[in-house]
Amino acid sequence: MRKLNYIAPLWSIFIIYSNMLFSQKPAQSTDLEIVNSKPYKTEKNGSATIRSKDKVLFSQVGLNIEAPGVTKLEKAKYYLNSIKNSIRLNNILDDELVYKENKSDLGFNIFRFFQTFKKLKVDNNQFLISFNKMNRINCIVNTTMPIPPNFNILPKLSSRRAQDIFIKYLKPAGKVVYNKSELVIHMIDYTPFLSYKININSSESSADWEAFIDALNGKIIEVQNIANQANGTCKIFFHDPISSSRGAYGVGGLIDDSDASNPTLEALQVVKDLLEITYSGDYIH
Repeated sequence: MRKLNYIAPLWSIFIIYSNMLFSQKPAQSTDLEIVNSKPYKTEKNGSATIRSKDKVLFSQVGLNIEAPGVTKLEKAKYYLNSIKNSIRLNNILDDELVYKENKSDLGFNIFRFFQTFKKLKVDNNQFLISFNKMNRINCIVNTTMPIPPNFNILPKLSSRRAQDIFIKYLKPAGKVVYNKSELVIHMIDYTPFLSYKININSSESSADWEAFIDALNGKIIEVQNIANQANGTCKIFFHDPISSSRGAYGVGGLIDDSDASNPTLEALQVVKDLLEITYSGDYIH
């Protein structure tokens, strides 16, 4: 196992089983997939993890921050507003704030603030703030990206035109039974693209196709069959053995022993659902 005094919020994931539910209909060839997105490279910087390219904060755990405010939402918004310049995030709070609140199995309140730019969603980008039971911020995760202030959000293509481009490329088997399009900002390696996010299902295939079409020139940016995803169950430490046990490193089995496990550590793992698991080579995402 990794050093117990610094552990990412969701780490050491061990898949117990996957319950994969697929239709008996054949899926179309994965040769149609176009994937340009890649995980951002990160590096350690003290107690934090930062993105290697722009040195912006990616995540930090083991915090104990008392933010001003009466409610957790007020505290979360104050903290986010106080650090937005340091993470080069100049637009997440400019518009009406879009967020979702949920609670972890350990009783921690988690706020997910979804990044928008001029009321347009930045696809999959968010800032996560977790509170411990003392209403102090104990963990943050940042997947937001700075958007240039003059970034154009006016499409030159209609939604219908973008759908036609994707259908012509895909040549779906049978009748198209589901066709959804949404204008979003899609990030490829730190670069924003004004895009139509399109999802298509057809009557003769189990594939669930998702594509991003450039809303300015009609170029196909990415295509993936997201039906290759499955749901499963895992055992994890959440957030980490030190926090969840309220123990001290080196005491009672809370020790790094060349990645070896022990009964103390195993007892601190919790079972969690994994949604939308994907497979790529030998890796599970």
